Amino acid sequence: ALQIAVLRDDRAGAEALSARLAAKHPGALPALEAEAMRLADLEGDHRAAEARLEEALALDPARESLWNALGLARYALDDLAGAEAAWRQALALAPGRPEARANLAVLLMDQERAEEARAEAEALLRDDPGGYLGLRALGRVEIQEDAPGARDTLLRALAAQPAAAETSLMLAIAAWQAGDPRRAEQELDAARRLDPNDPLTAEIAAAIALDRAEADEAIRQAREALRLQRSQGGQAWRLAADRRGGSRLAEAFSFIGLDDWARDVG
Repeated sequence: ALQIAVLRDDRAGAEALSARLAAKHPGALPALEAEAMRLADLEGDHRAAEARLEEALALDPARESLWNALGLARYALDDLAGAEAAWRQALALAPGRPEARANLAVLLMDQERAEEARAEAEALLRDDPGGYLGLRALGRVEIQEDAPGARDTLLRALAAQPAAAETSLMLAIAAWQAGDPRRAEQELDAARRLDPNDPLTAEIAAAIALDRAEADEAIRQAREALRLQRSQGGQAWRLAADRRGGSRLAEAFSFIGLDDWARDVG
């Protein structure tokens, strides 16, 4: 029930369910896990979520799903070493579960460890040929390498999971890199429909607008991204194919003389 409330962005419902679990089973594993989910996914309080997950792991250190969730919380806090350690522990406990491996591949790309990331993506595809997580991970590697097959890989990922907003975002980047702005706009629109609360869509739109020297549109999109991030408790800027997106966006704003916006997004 709590997962459904989170997916529906029902903060009041999720808070009530989490409080009910805590009252019924204070300090117990289900209550800690539920509260961590609510804090991370609805409140954007990843520090508090991390604390709850560490309490839960003290009760059950062999639960792979807790280690994966801990990796996500640490990743959101920009603790990449801690996130990697958590995901590798999850893989040690359950090598066949794809979630931690897919998350690890993303982290490795953030650190420009492309060869290691490709190995993780290929391992996912060996376990599940044609699987969404493996294709998404491989597509991200290919985007960062500017490989010509990136769009085809991501289209296969989209076919495997049409409701995944992140795939549409990566397709927008791939389309822009390939010189197809119309397809890039279509994919950004699709991502907005699938997840209207994701600031990353507006970040990418701002970066594309800057690349086209459309300062007014870039500012509008950057303002929207900041609004969405702050509403979710987030501070750090990120870009799907490049974790340094914020600093690059700042450099681009400075280049066209918009220093105030450069300071905001840097």
